[in-house]
Amino acid sequence: MSDRSSIDPRPSDGAAVGPLDIAMLAEMEALLGRQRLLVLLADFRGEIVRLLLPDGLPPDVLARNVHALTSASGMLGFTALSHACASIEEGCRGQADADGLRRSARNAGQSALDALAGVTARLA
Repeated sequence: MSDRSSIDPRPSDGAAVGPLDIAMLAEMEALLGRQRLLVLLADFRGEIVRLLLPDGLPPDVLARNVHALTSASGMLGFTALSHACASIEEGCRGQADADGLRRSARNAGQSALDALAGVTARLA
């Protein structure tokens, strides 16, 4: 196994790959290897779908769900999702508009899923 990552921290077209810190993800690939990273990313995708996308989540459940994703998303380089989860969790505690929080969670989750699809395709 090479100690170089197959993920170039600089996208070939100069554009960002969505709400994702590519350099952080490249570090994870260097530590874990491509295959283990792909498994981890597939599991992460499932967690996003399970925890953020269901309709009608009560604020207390949403708060628990986003709490669970905050650090995992940050460690994998999905910093936008991590920050969104932290803000949503705070909003749930502050009794903010539940519909708005659910919308924010779904939007953050979908953005992360889009970025995840792009990076998974680059790794495969």
